[in-house]
Amino acid sequence: SMPSVLTISGRVCDSQLKLNVFTGQLPYEVSIYLPDSMTLHEALFPGAELPNLFLGRHWQEEVYSPFRASGDPIELVHAEVVSQESLQTSDQTFRVFRVEYHSLFGSGISEKARLQAVSLVEPRGKILRREVVVGSSRLRFDRLSDDDAKKIGDKLFKELLKWEQN
Repeated sequence: SMPSVLTISGRVCDSQLKLNVFTGQLPYEVSIYLPDSMTLHEALFPGAELPNLFLGRHWQEEVYSPFRASGDPIELVHAEVVSQESLQTSDQTFRVFRVEYHSLFGSGISEKARLQAVSLVEPRGKILRREVVVGSSRLRFDRLSDDDAKKIGDKLFKELLKWEQN
């Protein structure tokens, strides 16, 4: 029932990500080059799985984000499994690993300020929630059940077909 503060829509055309960003009534269009790399991860489109986790595991990966202020949308981040927690959903409680993604750069900047994202991952590797830090806000992605995802996917596909016909 609350109006959207930020709305983002877009599509990939060839090697460009074309985004339409609306903040209130102000539209903003941006076109961003997408590198052709199968190993590149996207901040806004987390993968479905993160296998073989254990407390203390850490690694580095390249992450693509259209919100980077420097003009270079690719950043190297440090990922680490920092704790085990409980995740409460509407009908279930899950035991999950908390994976934090921090920027590698920025000496003199606190770890909290360098936080890029957090993933909550069940022990078998399925990512259940991802929170991405955008400025002073967080975007949260919750994994849907397969049935719920199919219903939404079917609806969006029908809307896309209508949009393409116009």
